[in-house]
Amino acid sequence: MIELPVGHGKRFLSHANGLTEQILGGWQLNSITTLQTGRPFNVVSNVNNQEYPGLRPNISGNAKLSHPSTMEWFNTKAFTIPAGQSQSTGAGKTLITGDAARNPLYGPGYTNEDLSLFKVLTLPKAMTFQIRIEAFNLLNTAHYDNPVSNMEAGNKFGTITGGYYPRVMQFAGRLVF
Repeated sequence: MIELPVGHGKRFLSHANGLTEQILGGWQLNSITTLQTGRPFNVVSNVNNQEYPGLRPNISGNAKLSHPSTMEWFNTKAFTIPAGQSQSTGAGKTLITGDAARNPLYGPGYTNEDLSLFKVLTLPKAMTFQIRIEAFNLLNTAHYDNPVSNMEAGNKFGTITGGYYPRVMQFAGRLVF
């Protein structure tokens, strides 16, 4: 929390009083900045397997791209379905899984800035009124989900299809008596 340097006894408008002080003085600023790396995720080769979902494929190259985009977050050609994996379930059959590591890739990172500005006004009879102006995702940064990591997803495999958290602003007042 930072008290803004505006109003009576502050750096700016230090001789303010009356209506000027009531409107411009005594504001406080709060900020929350969040910076996170992406979340790890598995690449799976389900091969229509309802009994064992999430089987791993083989990896045969570098899956990381130097400049990923929402249309191609990782190198999908680096993954292949192991031979016989689709026939490896049922009574007496050995489960075939690929050599790809668990959680080998990371999704997009997360950057967010929330900001609030508020002021408490003193009213008669020990009452106060709080004015709040709040902005969530102030910079309107795009927040993306992890990419589609199931090899059976067709042309969506390796793409980012979802996002969330647009900028939201709200204004509020609270009377305390």
